[in-house]
Amino acid sequence: MTIPIAAVKGTHYEVGFQIGKTFKDRIVKATHTVENRNRKLLEQFGGQALYDGYLAIVISIYPQYIDELQGMADGSNLSFEQLFLNMMSVELESQAEYGVDHGAQGCTDLVLKTDKEVVITHSEDTAEAFTDGFLVEVSIIDKDETREKFLSYCDPGVLPCDTFAFNHHGLVMTCNVVYQIELKTNAIVRRFVSRAILGASSQDEVIQIIKRSPGVASAFHVNLGILGSQGKEPEMYSIEFANSENGSIVDVKKYEGFDSHYNVLTRLDIKHNEASRESSINRTARVKQFPTPSNSTDMLRIMSDNGNRDFPIYRDGQKPDCDNVTAAIAAFDLKRETCSVFKDNPVKQDFKPCHVLPLRL
Repeated sequence: MTIPIAAVKGTHYEVGFQIGKTFKDRIVKATHTVENRNRKLLEQFGGQALYDGYLAIVISIYPQYIDELQGMADGSNLSFEQLFLNMMSVELESQAEYGVDHGAQGCTDLVLKTDKEVVITHSEDTAEAFTDGFLVEVSIIDKDETREKFLSYCDPGVLPCDTFAFNHHGLVMTCNVVYQIELKTNAIVRRFVSRAILGASSQDEVIQIIKRSPGVASAFHVNLGILGSQGKEPEMYSIEFANSENGSIVDVKKYEGFDSHYNVLTRLDIKHNEASRESSINRTARVKQFPTPSNSTDMLRIMSDNGNRDFPIYRDGQKPDCDNVTAAIAAFDLKRETCSVFKDNPVKQDFKPCHVLPLRL
C-alpha cells in the first residue's frame, strides 16, 4: 500500500481547487461521514452564532486561507460550510463528553537528539473516516513570486495543517492534537493557525503566528525541527500552546536526548478531555518500557508497537482501542535530511517506506 502524492501550484484558491479536484472522492467520502456529527456538535455547543463568529475572525485575519478552503470546496463539489465545519471540528470535539470506547484522536511523537542522530518520528492517528489521507507539495505563487512552499500530509476534507510537513525554509513540523475543554469563541480556529505555521520561515515567526491576536481557539502541540545550515547542527523544539483569557499562551522547550510527546500538554496547565488524557498517559508508560532508542529504526520499532491493546501506540481501530487508526507514520532524519513515510506498520513492512522524501525543497 502507498500514499498518493500530488504537486499543486498557483494562488491560494487555485491550490485549494487542485487539491479538491485531485482528491475529490476521498474528501467527499470523509466529509459525508462526519457531517452529521459536526452539525450535532455545533448545535449543542453554540449553533450558528458560533460558526458565524469563528468565520468572521478567520476572514479578518487569514482571508487567503478562506480562499484556499473555497477552492477546495469548489474542486470537490462540496459547500464551503461543510469544509469550514471540518476545520472547526477540533473545537467542537473538545467539548464532547465521550469515554474510552469512543476515544479521542491522537498521535505519538518520539524525538532523539544525539551527536549522531537528530530524528523525529510521528504517527498520524485519525478517525477512521480520515484514513485515506494524501501528500501534497504546495507552491503558493503571487505575482510570479513563491510565497509559500511546503510538503504536507493531509487529512481529507481539511486544509494542509495539523499532521506532518516540511517547508522550503528548512522547518519540519509534526503535530499533536490537544482537546482543551475550555472553548474560546472569540478566537482563531486552531486549524487555520496550524495552516499559517506551514508558511513560517523561522521559529520566531511560528511563535508570532501562535500569539497573533485574538489568540488561538483551542490548544495544540508542534514539534518543530530546524535543518542545519552554515555549520550549525539541526535543532528540535517542543511548542505547546493553548487559549486563555488574554490570548494564546505558549511554552517552548528545546529537545536533547530522547523524549516524546502525546495529546496532552505537559508544561501548560489546562483542562483536557479525559479520554485523550488517559490514552496519552498509557502510551507514555508503554514507551518507557522500551530500551532508550539509539537510531530511527529503534524508534520505528516503538512506533509499531501494540503491546498495550487498550491504548496501543500503533492503532488499528480494533476494540478495546477506540475507532482511531494509524493512517501513516513519518520518520524525519534531520541530519541526513530525509523524510521516510510509511502507510502500514513499519515492522511488518521490514522498515521499507512507501516514500523517501528530501527535506530540502
